[in-house]
Amino acid sequence: MKFIRDSLITLITRILMLICGLAILALTSRMLGAEGRGIYAMVVLIVTVLKMVSSLGVEIGNVYFLGRNRIEGRKLLSNSIVFSFTLGSLVIFLFLFFQHILPLSYLQNISSKILGTAVPALPFMLLWMMISYIYMGRKQIAMYNVVQVGHPVIFSVVLFFILIVFKGDIHMVFVGWTLVHVLTGIASLFLIHKQIPVRLTFYMKEARQTIGYGIKAYLANSLQFLNYRFNYFLINHYLDDIRYVGYYSIAVAMAELLLHVPYAVGTVVLPNVSHSTEEEANRNSPQIFRHVFYIIHALALIFAVSAHLIFPVLFSEKFNYALKPFYLLIPGVLALGSSKVIINDLAGRGKPRINMIVATLTLILNISLNILLIGRFKLGLAGASMASSVSFLIGTVILVVIFLKIARTDLKTLFVLRREDITFYRNMVLRMLKRASRS
Repeated sequence: MKFIRDSLITLITRILMLICGLAILALTSRMLGAEGRGIYAMVVLIVTVLKMVSSLGVEIGNVYFLGRNRIEGRKLLSNSIVFSFTLGSLVIFLFLFFQHILPLSYLQNISSKILGTAVPALPFMLLWMMISYIYMGRKQIAMYNVVQVGHPVIFSVVLFFILIVFKGDIHMVFVGWTLVHVLTGIASLFLIHKQIPVRLTFYMKEARQTIGYGIKAYLANSLQFLNYRFNYFLINHYLDDIRYVGYYSIAVAMAELLLHVPYAVGTVVLPNVSHSTEEEANRNSPQIFRHVFYIIHALALIFAVSAHLIFPVLFSEKFNYALKPFYLLIPGVLALGSSKVIINDLAGRGKPRINMIVATLTLILNISLNILLIGRFKLGLAGASMASSVSFLIGTVILVVIFLKIARTDLKTLFVLRREDITFYRNMVLRMLKRASRS
């Protein structure tokens, strides 16, 4: 089954990205300490937020219109290149200008020199993202994963040389980070040029269509991302010590390892639903949700039992302070992982507005709880974790209720394992063992 194959390819890519991500986490934590790790997490977050602001949902529009065969790939590629460099450059200018005249306490403890080194990566990050989504829209999942895995693999190697071999500092880390983004952006353009001729022509009609659809998904995705990360800014503001951001970033990164499975599956759900009839989506998505739900809960149990052993080995005992927020984040991350299938299903059905509304409500709740628990009740990182988990759980419940109505299904179908599920897992394991024995 092509869906299973594509999901497995994406999962293998996610595992490779996971390994590289753990290497980056361990290197930045051990070599830079809690303060350096906090600065690294904040700067990457700032540039990623700028990327979200710049994209206008063009990448989601690429997937949708390619899936529906409404716009030619060459036109989408040309527009993506133009968008990447014009919007990216504009946002860089505006950010640096306003940061200079209106310095924010939420960005305290971060030098302008480091920010100035990191933000030039933005246009190339946009280019890399938009091209990868064109591959997704063409259902070329293998090529999508090749583009996705490029930066973490190359950067983990570069980071090793910067920190271990050359004993570099946080500024040198971001020099390497930016250069690798430039390299991977150009490389992704070179790869897709072999399939789609690159022409720097701007197609206004197609741009309006792409943004018109993508802006809804863009707002939803931006709000969802802020749900995951906005409390970094609040921690930096209220606790006034970048080390706490470093501790919390480790807790978040480790908890989000559970999301690799639902992200891998969700990546395939979006183009498949956009290519499917409503009946096919109603039949397939609840089954996929059910599988993802049980897999990530089984993984969470393993994580919870072994975390107190893993943290000191990877990050040193100095980062054991991240254990408590890690445990408090797990319920929220499980909710996020479960909702990923629904979010991509709704986007594939052309209903991104629902995701946007739910993400807005969740973000408002998340920020309110963070301000209350961190600012007023002084619960620190534990308060940030609890605020995130509660808001994620409530947001997922809302999405499930909406999905039940749209997909014309029920709770039993979503959450209760069936006999064919057990048969499916058994047959998949047998096939994998058979292939392994042949090799």
